[in-house]
This record gives sequence, structure tokens and C-alpha cells, in this order.
Amino acid sequence: MPHHRALSEKSSGRNGFARGAAIVLLTICSLSACHRQQVGGQTLALVNGEPITTGDRDMELASLPPDQRRGANAAILQALIDRKLLAQDGVARGDDHSADFVRLERRWREMALAERDAATIAARATAQKDNPSASDADAALARHRAALRAAAEIIVAPRAVP
Repeated sequence: MPHHRALSEKSSGRNGFARGAAIVLLTICSLSACHRQQVGGQTLALVNGEPITTGDRDMELASLPPDQRRGANAAILQALIDRKLLAQDGVARGDDHSADFVRLERRWREMALAERDAATIAARATAQKDNPSASDADAALARHRAALRAAAEIIVAPRAVP
């Protein structure tokens, strides 16, 4: 009988290893399934866990001339993936903490906010007209900028303007 017992212990040892390996494999599969489940709907791709959405793609498509948009989805998605990979690499190297990057990020943010605000003011101004023109939008923006300047506290250093 002891011989039989030894065989069953060895066999259960192998089964235990197989069972453990199966659990690890199922865990990995379920984790990757979770990632796959996240891709879909608004998410077109995940790059190291960071999503690329239909909104990201649509924004890139909008920057193209209308005649180049058709059939550009695959190229745009690849460009977004490449950009995300490069951005992640830059973050891993600490580039996002450099003084140059911080200045660029502030500039990009201010430009994007100013552009969005200008578009909103222009849209409001032209929505109020029966036959709006570009000069109506320009005039509304000029009035808005003047009002912002009048309400702001602006201090300019003497050396800023020689």
C-alpha cells in the first residue's frame, strides 16, 4: 500500500501544478478579456491601458481637408497609436517635467482655450443675425476682447516692451 500512496502523492503534485497553471492562465485570459471588452463603443484602441477614442479620431479627421477624410481612419488610428506610444515614452523619461515642456503645455492649453472661447463668441454673435457675415463675428470678438481687457488687471514689466 505505501507504494500506491506515493504514486497518488506524485500524481496529486502534478495535478496541483496543473491546477495552479490553469488558474494563472485563466487569470491572464480574463485580464486580457477585460482589456478587449474596454475596446469597443467609444474606445477604438488601448495603448498600454490608455484609450484612444472615437472623439480622438474624429478630432484628427476634422483637421484634414474634407476630400482627404474618406478612407483615412486606419492611417489616423495608426498615427494616434504612434503618438500615444511616443508620449508615454516621453513621460517615462521625465520629459513632461522639463521647463520647456511646461511652457509648451501652458501655451497649447491657452491657445486651445482662447480658440474655443473665440469660436463660442463668434457663434453667439452670428446666431443672433439673420444674414451673418465674417465681419459680424470679427466685430463681436473685438468687443469681447475689449471688455475682457477693461475688466482685467494687467501689469507689464518695463523690460517686456523695449
